[in-house]
Amino acid sequence: MMSCGVSGFTDDSGSVERALEQMSPDHPRLFLPSGEKREAWRRHLRFDPRMVEVAAQVESGALAMLDYEPVAREMKGRRMLDSSRLALKRILTLTVAHAQSGNERFAERAIEEMLAAAAFSDWNPSHFLDTAEMTAALAVGYDGLYHEMSPEQQKTVRTAIIEKGLRPGFAKDHWWVGYANNWNQVCNGGLSLGALAVYEHAPELAARTIRRAVENIPAAMETYAPDGAYPEGPMYWEYGTTYNVLFLSALEQALGTDFGLSGEPGFLESSDYYNWMQGPTGAFFNYSDSGLEPPLAPALYWFAKRRDRPEVLWASQDALSKFLEKTYWHYGPADRFYPMTLLWMDPDLEPERPEQSHWVGEGINPVAVHRTGWDPRSTFVAVKAGTPFASHGHMDVGSFVIEMAGHRWAVDPGRQSYLPLEQKGVELWDGSQEGGRWTVFRLNNFSHNTLVVNGELQRVAGRGEILESKGPPESRTVMDLSGVYEGQLKSARRTVGLRGEGHVFVRDELTAPDEASAEARWGMATFAQVERTDEGAVILTQNDARVEVRVLEPEGARLEVLNLEDPVNPWDDPNPGMRLLAVTLNLNAGETEELRVEVRDVSSPGE
Repeated sequence: MMSCGVSGFTDDSGSVERALEQMSPDHPRLFLPSGEKREAWRRHLRFDPRMVEVAAQVESGALAMLDYEPVAREMKGRRMLDSSRLALKRILTLTVAHAQSGNERFAERAIEEMLAAAAFSDWNPSHFLDTAEMTAALAVGYDGLYHEMSPEQQKTVRTAIIEKGLRPGFAKDHWWVGYANNWNQVCNGGLSLGALAVYEHAPELAARTIRRAVENIPAAMETYAPDGAYPEGPMYWEYGTTYNVLFLSALEQALGTDFGLSGEPGFLESSDYYNWMQGPTGAFFNYSDSGLEPPLAPALYWFAKRRDRPEVLWASQDALSKFLEKTYWHYGPADRFYPMTLLWMDPDLEPERPEQSHWVGEGINPVAVHRTGWDPRSTFVAVKAGTPFASHGHMDVGSFVIEMAGHRWAVDPGRQSYLPLEQKGVELWDGSQEGGRWTVFRLNNFSHNTLVVNGELQRVAGRGEILESKGPPESRTVMDLSGVYEGQLKSARRTVGLRGEGHVFVRDELTAPDEASAEARWGMATFAQVERTDEGAVILTQNDARVEVRVLEPEGARLEVLNLEDPVNPWDDPNPGMRLLAVTLNLNAGETEELRVEVRDVSSPGE
């Protein structure tokens, strides 16, 4: 999948080594405050309403963890990742709970967890995310509980970080080192936490680890440029960006500098992107391999404080409220970063409603959003251009999602779990034009809200561009999709726009090749109940909300309703309740045809 070259940053002056040599020898040095700063932090935990709730939940999770058996080295396919993430969740939770309460049982249990992980035969360096996350886990505990451990325990944990984390990072030329995706951020970031924690005991190896990260993480950070749109989608934004922020935050606290990395174009602005990728219902615009439900993203609190932008926190309010309602959040590994909320939250920054109604982000996978407001029943339409060749990409170039009247009507089918596909022999990471990735129905253009031409796949090497995107009073985004239909269409231009509350339109202008005819199928996937009204229109219903989808041009076009529930291939998951609204255009050689479809809220009586 798509990568880019390493940033021009090179530490020729030895600034990393000098900063390390001047680092305080004491612990904690990564994230936890100490001395007077710790006392001030604890006061906030006692008196700030939001921090009080989060602190109570972290402590309740830590109490529950006292009774767990230590994490075991369990493989799922080729991955040990769940074990690493579970260890990180437990160690971070117990370490932060100890820092806020002083309860020694939390320290003892975290140390037990670290010693168990240190005894693993290895941390599965063949899938290096596993190694990186386990290194981060032990680094957090070693640094935060250094003074609670005996010298023998310190040595055991420290040796594991060095021998099972840092050294395997240089055992071969790892492909992820300068790659432009989340692996770069997670692997370089996780190892760097370990290197900062144990620097005095392996100074050359630690310095080499951190210098390599400082020089290579910009290759991943460059993908946020120019506006903050993350090419892998919002779910992987949370993963890769959180490790990026952990790395920058640890550098700042331990060394007093992040070497200017937070100034990479688009990186700080990407916290706006995360806000905009959530519709009024709270669901993600789940393009690429993104999930639908936004996780709580503690990194947003770091961004809000760094930028002094309280509106960055607007979308996180709902996620935090939902999270605080969870009683058993501590069982799974997915919410492992949650305790960082207490370390990055600024009690003086109250979330504010954004004022804008339009946003566009260029880059590898350009996206644009139009909305009538930030209330749960506002109208929202989001579109993407870009390329299937992007990391974690789908053949979803030109796709859109639509929300109005409190529901999502045009949906993205979403990702499919990797492990079952790999176990069934699908070459999921072969993204070449004939690669196994595109045999997965949810990943190709047959399932997305875009075009299928002559029954063929989009062109992997092609690219769709955003030509124009503007807000009210004529909110619309114009995309040139011709690049992903090369050889199938001479040109393909799509305009998606918003004409006020409850009114979205999609307009395609398609031209067949000069020497060949073309059959183009327009599609819109939905989970709503479908009721036929006439040949060119349907009514979609969810609860008490109703919208009409109508084909305006060409005159007489038929809107079909296709069932997408059943798996297409033995390896495909079913799609319960999914339908595809489809319109087929037959174009003669050199002919241009315009297709216009509108989606309108007709919930109110009399409409």
